[in-house]
Amino acid sequence: ATGRHIIQNGVVPTINPFVIHENLGIIIQQWLFDILIYGLYDTWGNVGLYIYLLFIAFISMILLYKYFGLFSNSIKLKGIMMLISGIIYVGFSTARPTSLSFPIFIALLYCVEQYRRTSKLKYLAPLPALSLLEINLHAAMWPMLFVMVLPYIFPYTIPQKTNIKTNIKKWFCKNKWLLLTLVLMIAAGFLNPNGFAG
Repeated sequence: ATGRHIIQNGVVPTINPFVIHENLGIIIQQWLFDILIYGLYDTWGNVGLYIYLLFIAFISMILLYKYFGLFSNSIKLKGIMMLISGIIYVGFSTARPTSLSFPIFIALLYCVEQYRRTSKLKYLAPLPALSLLEINLHAAMWPMLFVMVLPYIFPYTIPQKTNIKTNIKKWFCKNKWLLLTLVLMIAAGFLNPNGFAG
């Protein structure tokens, strides 16, 4: 209904059009997803939704396979991990925004892990775009992007002999590009119809 309303009126509502109360505010946190789902349903009915779910599942499994490949070359181990992941994924495979958040999160982890291993900036380039997608597809899960990056920013161990100033400088030098990317990701989060409230 939300997707239909947005398409028919050409604007994301800020006043709830679905209740009997007047002037009741609303924040549509998944407006882009609503448009996508309504468009698919309006064009192809339930078949369109099933095709969407199969397509997203296919993309998600490819991304998972590539991500698992960063940690093991064993076809058997990757196969077992894919089987377990597939069984779990089926339980969450519904026409809800989470279906798109999942591949976005896996893509984020893949890119950050690749950057950690190679220090190549090209792996950080997609992160602001992933942030932009997530804030408009499923704003409630947007903060999770940053939670997932946190382990890559902070060290695995704390040095025994600490010189705070030197350690902070080393930490900043080591993480400066990732920190800059996080700033760009935060900025991308404001690019939604609700602004800061989104």
